Amino acid sequence: MTVILPAIIEDTYEKVEKKLNLVAPFVDWVQIDVGDGVFVAHKTWTTIEDLSSLSLGLVIDLHLMVQDPLSYVARAQRISQIKRITFHVESTAEGAAVCDAVKRADREAGAALNPDTSLSTLAGFHGILDALLLMGVHPGWGGQGFIPGTLERIRDARAQFKKIKIGVDGGVHLQMGSAQACVDAGVDYLVVGSDIYKSKDIAKTIKQLQQLSPAQQ
Repeated sequence: MTVILPAIIEDTYEKVEKKLNLVAPFVDWVQIDVGDGVFVAHKTWTTIEDLSSLSLGLVIDLHLMVQDPLSYVARAQRISQIKRITFHVESTAEGAAVCDAVKRADREAGAALNPDTSLSTLAGFHGILDALLLMGVHPGWGGQGFIPGTLERIRDARAQFKKIKIGVDGGVHLQMGSAQACVDAGVDYLVVGSDIYKSKDIAKTIKQLQQLSPAQQ
């Protein structure tokens, strides 16, 4: 069974909450994207304190597409629903300090890599990361096409980081085959947006995604 995290990237909390309610009956985790309009061009809703009142039983992976991830870690540690904080290594020269702050906040530490960023960038992160999120598209907007080279990156990451969770975000689709291809390459979780929210049957689509398993070699 593949772990599915519905992706939520919106400009108001009302829209975030609407999507949370749509998927809550069918998943345990969700990924909420926060963009500051600096690290990524698209500025999203950023008042993460709104999540404190959430009572849907969902576990949140907060995906920080921001120039100053440390400031968000300080805010996120007060929100019990957030269990993993994923930041972009390209956004800061203080990646180790961000990881340390996340771990001291008793959260899982996740690092996200843009498509053009080498895995070698993570050389100093061995032993301190809980999760690695490989971007299958350039971050900031939903609905983009999957970058095929992501599959080789998954395999390389799996070989280098054997003890951490590896996920893919962006361009993940059932019908186009990228979801299955990512599972075959070795991911632990898939972050999926448009496939879920554009579906006429969200429950069925999520179940189909969850039931993906590696093809027999």
